[in-house]
Amino acid sequence: MAITITESGMEFGPFENETCFYIEKSRIYSELHYSFRISEFLVFQKEHNRLLIVEAKSSSPNPGSSIEKFEQFIDEISEKLNHAWNLTLSMLLRRHESFYDELPVAFKELDFASLNVVLLLVIKGHNSKWLPPLQEALQKSLKNFSRIWKTCVFVINDKLAKSYGLIVPTKSACVSSIESGNSE
Repeated sequence: MAITITESGMEFGPFENETCFYIEKSRIYSELHYSFRISEFLVFQKEHNRLLIVEAKSSSPNPGSSIEKFEQFIDEISEKLNHAWNLTLSMLLRRHESFYDELPVAFKELDFASLNVVLLLVIKGHNSKWLPPLQEALQKSLKNFSRIWKTCVFVINDKLAKSYGLIVPTKSACVSSIESGNSE
């Protein structure tokens, strides 16, 4: 069985249930969420031995127009990605025993010694030229986290996410492509 996740105007997936943890809609988060924020979901890509921790946004502030809003945005994203990792690990370590069974099967079998962990921000409709400064700021904010856990940090837009197979093309996008004679 497969799962699709609709967040920030994008439809992610489909992912196999055994490899995707919709942490934002999990029982454990619904009980604990008053004390922290969290990213949308985690997905294990077996073929790459990679765990993606995904945060989705419909927009982001322009770093050139408001430094304060931009810094708040980066702090919020960093916090959400960090909390998703920590909550998932706490579940795997059975610190929340009653929620252990909520984890997908593939997560319980992860080999953390060789696992590639990617902290991923996906922004809908974001201009590709605007991605590098966001990625640089997010990498800087998560520098210590990334050093400790040997993670990678990436910021992509919905077009790149589609090309990586993370987002399902919408019906309107398919119709638009057919009508314009373009194929994606």
